[in-house]
Amino acid sequence: MAGKDDVNANCQMLDGVCAASEGFLNTLYHGILDAIGETAKGLGSFWVHTPSVPLEGPDNAVTFMRDTTLWYVGVLMMISVFYAAGQMIWTRKGQPLTDLLASLLKYILVSAASVSAITMLLHAGDEFSAWVIDQSTGSEFGAALAGLMALTAFASVTIGPGLAIFIIVVGIIAILISVIQIGLLIIRSAMAIILVGTLPMAYSATNTQWGKQWSQKHASWLIAFVLYKPVAATIYAAA
Repeated sequence: MAGKDDVNANCQMLDGVCAASEGFLNTLYHGILDAIGETAKGLGSFWVHTPSVPLEGPDNAVTFMRDTTLWYVGVLMMISVFYAAGQMIWTRKGQPLTDLLASLLKYILVSAASVSAITMLLHAGDEFSAWVIDQSTGSEFGAALAGLMALTAFASVTIGPGLAIFIIVVGIIAILISVIQIGLLIIRSAMAIILVGTLPMAYSATNTQWGKQWSQKHASWLIAFVLYKPVAATIYAAA
């Protein structure tokens, strides 16, 4: 016999197959709903209120990557100097020297200030993400997300097999999206470390055409990963 919040297949008294199917659907239905609730709570606490990976410090991955790629930076800077000298000889103009000095200045600024600047941007993104979620929900994000997933939307209607299967499919999709979201956050943290760690190398030869394109793409990817969390939080809040 189906309860108030159970799947009701309208089984007859002696229909054992229908009763067994109804019991299986009930078990799966309530299991999926419980999993959605736990996933919503976990996603709310893990994603919104977890700070970004630290980039500063003497013994972190960013410092290690910059130290290990310092030799490559030197080689690329020598290539940029030779390139500027060749351009000056070929064109008999002083513009290549100006481009070389601008390239060296960019490298110095990136090497000196990029870690602190990116750290501040990541911290600002964390604060903004938590703020925009709190402003949109007015309560705990996990509870609001659970309501968004319609865990209680069908409390006042009779739940038939078709509706139960629909809710189960939607719940599985929601769980998969939550797992993908957590995976994307892990990738974001790893890519932020790699991009910040190799940023001086990308800016070591911006007076060359390939060096300028490399630095622009490098910076674009870094900005995209920095802005991912605030943008995702804004989309969640708008939804």
